[in-house]
Amino acid sequence: MTVVYPHTTINHEIRTSLGLDSDAYIVADFFQYAARVKPLKVAARDIQEVLGMTTSRINKAINLLIHLEYLDKTKEGLQVTNQYFNDFHYAINGEKTTTKIDEMAAALITHFNTKGKDYGIYSGNPNSHAVRRKLQQVYRVYPDLQLQDLTGVADWMILNWRKNPELIKFITAQQLLKNPKKFKEYFDQARLDYERRQQQRKNGAGNNRYIASRS
Repeated sequence: MTVVYPHTTINHEIRTSLGLDSDAYIVADFFQYAARVKPLKVAARDIQEVLGMTTSRINKAINLLIHLEYLDKTKEGLQVTNQYFNDFHYAINGEKTTTKIDEMAAALITHFNTKGKDYGIYSGNPNSHAVRRKLQQVYRVYPDLQLQDLTGVADWMILNWRKNPELIKFITAQQLLKNPKKFKEYFDQARLDYERRQQQRKNGAGNNRYIASRS
C-alpha cells in the first residue's frame, strides 16, 4: 500500500494543550490528512516508513488517540473525530484565561503523576485540554464537585489498581473522567471502600490508610 503524506511540523503549544506526546501528534496529523473524508483502513506496518516510526510506537499512539476519543475505530478503519477537530481549533483560538475547571484539571493530573510516580503511572500533561473538556462535562452534572472529591477517587484507583497489570494502565485522569456516569460509579465505590475501612478501624481491624473522597 502506497501512502503519500507531507512532512509534519509539530506545534508543541497545540500538542501540549491536546495532551499528546510527539508520536501521537504525528499520527493524529496523518489521519487528519489521510482520513479526513472517510475512514482509512491501514496497518501500522503500512505507514511506518512514511511516518519514520516503528510499528510499536505507531500502535501505542493510536491507542492513546482512541482513548482520548480523538480517533474513532470502526470496521471501515480509523478516522479522526469531531472532538479532535474541536479541541485542535480550541488549542489555536480558544480563550487563554484560567478558570476553576482549568485549575482543578491541572491539579488532578499533577496528583495522579505525583502519587503514581513510583508505580510508573503517568496521566499526561497538566495543561491537557482533553482532561479539561471531560471535567467540564462531569462538572455540569455535579456542580458541587470539589478537588478533594477528584483526588480522593484518584487515590482509590491507585491503591486498588496499581498491582493489577490489566487495570494499572487505566489509572489516569482521562479514565476517571471518562463520562459523568462512570465517574459516579468510581466515586461511589471509593466512598463505600472508605466507609468500610473506617468501620474496620473502629473494630480494631485493618491498618490501611489512604486519602478518601469526601462523603
